[in-house]
Amino acid sequence: MSDKTGKMILIKDGVNIDIFDDKNMSDKVLMLDYPEGTNMEQLHKFYKLIGKECEIVEAVHPKRLYTLTEEQYPVMMLVDEEYLYHETAQINPIASYLYETDVHGHPINGNVLIVGMKKGLDGMEFCGINAEQAEELRERLIAIRQHLE
Repeated sequence: MSDKTGKMILIKDGVNIDIFDDKNMSDKVLMLDYPEGTNMEQLHKFYKLIGKECEIVEAVHPKRLYTLTEEQYPVMMLVDEEYLYHETAQINPIASYLYETDVHGHPINGNVLIVGMKKGLDGMEFCGINAEQAEELRERLIAIRQHLE
């Protein structure tokens, strides 16, 4: 099993999601292989997945995301740093829920990635998530649809 790079989760944007359609929700929350390559090559892959206008990612640590995971596998949410300025980015209901938009009124637009994080030489680094943990987190993210009704 060549699963050494791990997984990441892509949450697609779009407000016109049918929260009662399991197939639709499965298409909105995808488990992908964490990209191989140098840090710069990985970043460019993140940019492409997050949005065609994305040039800078911001690591976000939303409280509600951490209610879905366990301490032994820390994760973070990567968003387009400049999503408010990009016309193609739509509101991302699941990411906005995790970010507590209902509390402060600032939504997350565009696709987002959930990646792992680990201690590195220069502090925290991005990494893949164990496949089993990523699938469990993906299922929990899909289940969030009940909060979006």
